[in-house]
Amino acid sequence: MLLLGTISQHHLHQVGQWVRQKYPREMHLYYLPYSGENRDVFDAFDVKSDGTKIVLIRPDMHIGYINDMLNVSLIDTYMEEVLGWKNFGHLSKIH
Repeated sequence: MLLLGTISQHHLHQVGQWVRQKYPREMHLYYLPYSGENRDVFDAFDVKSDGTKIVLIRPDMHIGYINDMLNVSLIDTYMEEVLGWKNFGHLSKIH
């Protein structure tokens, strides 16, 4: 999971805790705050200097999910409904 933008330390800590508890082996969290040095990345993802964006990058390095809202419920829905991950990150056979 890649977080781009302006995120408070408190909110970043909460998301980090959630990742460690919900998907301890399956997901890693990376945070890239806005700066002049990484402006090209923000431009590529169409993120304003005061905005945010969350990007889930699959193991094959393709983007699986992208959203302007940092909402763990939406991420959970994606992980469970699209990827079939349930029960704290363990893969389950749905089909």
